[in-house]
Amino acid sequence: MIDTDPVDIPQVMKAVQFNRFGENPHEILEYREDVPVPVISKSEVLVKVKACSVNPVDWKIMKGNLEIAINKFPITPCFDVAGIVVQVGEKCKRLKVGMNVYGMAKALGNRCCGAAAEYMAISERCLAMMPRNLDYIDAASFPLVALTTYQCCAKVFLDSTKVLILGGSGGVGSFGIQYAKARGCFVAATCSERNVLLLQELGCDQIINYQTENWEEVLNNMEYDVIFDCVGGIDSWKKAPKVLKKNGYYVTIAGDVQDKLTPARLIDIAANYVGRNIKSLVGDTPKYSYPTCDGSKGSTQLLEIRHLIEGGFIKAVLDRESNVFHLHNLSDAFEYSMSGRVVGKVVVIVDETKEEFNNEEEIDDLEDLH
Repeated sequence: MIDTDPVDIPQVMKAVQFNRFGENPHEILEYREDVPVPVISKSEVLVKVKACSVNPVDWKIMKGNLEIAINKFPITPCFDVAGIVVQVGEKCKRLKVGMNVYGMAKALGNRCCGAAAEYMAISERCLAMMPRNLDYIDAASFPLVALTTYQCCAKVFLDSTKVLILGGSGGVGSFGIQYAKARGCFVAATCSERNVLLLQELGCDQIINYQTENWEEVLNNMEYDVIFDCVGGIDSWKKAPKVLKKNGYYVTIAGDVQDKLTPARLIDIAANYVGRNIKSLVGDTPKYSYPTCDGSKGSTQLLEIRHLIEGGFIKAVLDRESNVFHLHNLSDAFEYSMSGRVVGKVVVIVDETKEEFNNEEEIDDLEDLH
């Protein structure tokens, strides 16, 4: 049986959805107050969403760039969620009603996205308990960027590793700097002039202003172990051997080009991956990695991130020039994210009510089940 006590679950909710792909969020995204509350499966929980955040992948889905994988309408956007568990499926073992959680929805299937709503059905595997020193707004800024960085770099961000992060002021980049420093790395990163101070505050050891300097010239010493590319573009890959050691790693979250994902593009991505890594075996190129982010690993990986946040090693980086948006003006948040001016993360408040549950004993009892 599904435990609905003590929370009264409504039948309909406020949510933002879209029923076609398009470029303009003000034309595509629709704020509604009559969306049915999702029915959870045996392995899912229902989260009362307090806040979500906007990532570039959200508006790329809206544009249809990922139509090959996500095309079942209506689509409720946004992957990142922070909120309160209000219902659990009968196969769920870790989470209980009343727990504060944060996480990221799966990227594929019927339950992809879905956080831009008052309630979200999400796999228990995608969630972890929220860091106790964060509010919902800060917590919602973490899941996708944290999981992306962890899954890309946990095996290569090692003590004394020298890391170059391209795009240090964005959501993934700003998290990546802090994660690398927490792992004991020396970190260099690129940013514009206006974001130099931010990167200094995050602990960056060397900052390259890409508006006045070329990173491959500044760091032309072949001493770096890892390049973590958060910008994309074929030029960065071509320049990497000037900076990386012979057996260095080039890890990208953006790839060579930012266009629509088609069968032909998938073949091209796979061919590049295989070809570049074959060449790396004979020392001609760096080792190449272009992973995708798997939200279903959140239950374990976000736990490690939670400990780093609670330990003061990582802090939320919210965009300094934008106000925190609300669900009814999600289209404005999308438009701002699409502008390319974002520093850190853009967060959206879904529910400002103050009710919270106090389940500290249950949370402590379940700690080792992660």
